[in-house]
Amino acid sequence: SLPYILAHHKLENTETTVNKLSITKDLHILVVGDHPIKLENMKTRLEKWGCQVTSYLSSKDALNIPKEELARYQLILTDMLKPEINGILLAQELKRIFGDPTPPLIPATSARNSSDKKKAMATGFDSVIYKPIKEVELRNAILHALKTKENPSLNATTLSPPSKQQTCYALVVEDNTINAKLAKL
Repeated sequence: SLPYILAHHKLENTETTVNKLSITKDLHILVVGDHPIKLENMKTRLEKWGCQVTSYLSSKDALNIPKEELARYQLILTDMLKPEINGILLAQELKRIFGDPTPPLIPATSARNSSDKKKAMATGFDSVIYKPIKEVELRNAILHALKTKENPSLNATTLSPPSKQQTCYALVVEDNTINAKLAKL
């Protein structure tokens, strides 16, 4: 028989993915990237959370959306480094098109240096997410951007954390002794 560990752990409200995902239900998100597989992966991930997602492979295509249609987006995720129009230029142009208020903007970048993050935040991004993108980091970046941006399409109760604790059970089955020990951590 394989070794197994039965884990029981209470999760606090701030860490429960299931409850936090409820705020993304029916959230209209525009995703702009330059890699078709990564773009599809992001779209699928967000749709799994209940988001309504539109994706574009180029900033130019995204900027060609009529202003009336662009206005329905409540959040914009973009790759920071793209050919032609990078994330910074896209953010500047979207701010020009939208005026005030602009929906929350979140860039994804591989550059983890503080000057790039400062530049992104100075441009008007509401949060920054680093690649490779982990679901919990994406969720937290979205929550941060939605909470810090006055977004009239989301009400305060939607963003409030739930009051109950969730209990999470995980069965880890591992035939490698070292991995089994790591799973206990």
